[in-house]
Amino acid sequence: MNKLDVALVIDKSVPQAEVASIQKSVASLAGITPSRGDTLAVSQVAMATQSAPATQAKPSPVAVIMKNPLGLARNVLLAIAAIVFLFMIRRALKRREGEASVPEPTWLRELESGLTVAELEGRAVPPCAAAGGAEG
Repeated sequence: MNKLDVALVIDKSVPQAEVASIQKSVASLAGITPSRGDTLAVSQVAMATQSAPATQAKPSPVAVIMKNPLGLARNVLLAIAAIVFLFMIRRALKRREGEASVPEPTWLRELESGLTVAELEGRAVPPCAAAGGAEG
């Protein structure tokens, strides 16, 4: 190898003290030997900065759900508890449907059984009602 020429380009935002340190590091890494005629050219250039993307990708619904697995488990358990509660209430109401909560009144039973006019005429009038009706 006759001669080695190396170019080093550094951003202008890097301080001068660090540029000298970087120049020494690169010279030793590249094996620069000045007696052989090797050269190291250092230049500082204003480099473009990377801007952040304007729009961020919308996370998928699965990613949103899996972000908080304990919240998901809580919601599932609440839904199961609500379903069990509604099932138990339904069973209790079905069971109470057949029970008589208040005895049926006599007059209602008589109306529902229905009597013909002949049956009504054939009934004996109670004595107190006949006595009250004749005097009045």
